[in-house]
Order: sequence, then structure tokens, then C-alpha cells
Amino acid sequence: TFDFSIDPDVPFIPSAPADNIDTKPSAQKSYRQTYEEALQPTFNTPEYRRLYYQLQSKVDQEIYRVLAKLKSTRFYNDTIVIFTSDHGELLGSHDGLHQKWHVAYEEVTRVPMIVHSPRFFQGRQTVDM
Repeated sequence: TFDFSIDPDVPFIPSAPADNIDTKPSAQKSYRQTYEEALQPTFNTPEYRRLYYQLQSKVDQEIYRVLAKLKSTRFYNDTIVIFTSDHGELLGSHDGLHQKWHVAYEEVTRVPMIVHSPRFFQGRQTVDM
């Protein structure tokens, strides 16, 4: 089982800037209500944001382990590793929205895409799209 306790070293993650859902399209308010009723409860607390941060950090650690193991093999130079995500997470922003549906906010659409290949890509390059 996974331990969902929060490491005390995980920093405080502030909430999103204040927003008012009444100034948004009505579908967003409806979605906020329906999400909790139909899918799962939402949590917009500092502890939940810290847990989310910790889970993302855990993914980073596991990706590092995969790359370190790959580097110890003869396949390292011939392997292209691509890491991306299907969507971001609202995490309570825009007056309590969660997940990703019915919106195109930056929190949802801005996702990482990392391509690693010692043979084809030397050094580090960043592109902001």
C-alpha cells in the first residue's frame, strides 16, 4: 500500500489566487457542483496541495531510477525516452475547480514533455510553447 502521509520537509504550497466562479461560464459552476456529487469529494487545503506536490516529486524520483538503471546498460545511447502528461490539474484554482474538464486554463493545458536521447540531443534545451 502507498503511504499518503506527508513528509514534513515538503514545503507549504499556497492556494491559487482568489477568483470568483460567478464571473465564469455557467458550465464551470455546474461542473464544480457535479464533480463532488458524481465523482469524488474535493480538497482545497494546504495539506492536499502538499500531498499533490509530494506525489509529483515521487514520480520524479522514480523516473530518475529508471534513467539511472538504463544508463547502466548498453542500451542507454540507443534509447529515446519521452516523458509527458495527458493533462494538468486545477487543484482548486478558479474558485474551487478540480481535475481538467470543461476548461482550457493554463493549469490544465500546460504539461511537460521531456525527450531524452544521448545520441540525438546533446546538452539541455528548453522550449516554452
